[in-house]
Amino acid sequence: MNHMVFNGRPDLSQPIDAQGGDNLDDAAYLFRLLLEDASEQGLDEDEFYFLEDHMLSFFVRVQGYEFLLDAVAMGSISRLRMAYEIWRRSAECVLQDLIEANMGDWGEDELFISI
Repeated sequence: MNHMVFNGRPDLSQPIDAQGGDNLDDAAYLFRLLLEDASEQGLDEDEFYFLEDHMLSFFVRVQGYEFLLDAVAMGSISRLRMAYEIWRRSAECVLQDLIEANMGDWGEDELFISI
């Protein structure tokens, strides 16, 4: 992660890396490495790579994708899988802005993003 560009308190009203302080690809890559390690060693993802509720809530607050938090609560995905899935995507608000700019008449219920 690159803090040479920005090393201060982030403006959480902006998408991650809008100020040049973090790299989503690096974050996603590191979470993916943990997922691969757990798989290769036959480890339980939530037992050995546990992420606290407040971190998952923070991820949703800055990136969106609340449905991933719901999937964790239902036991459909691990906390580690949620972290990877949330950081490998652009912020939900960025995707919505792109869709609205290019497809002005889309309905929110028409957008489906699978995990």
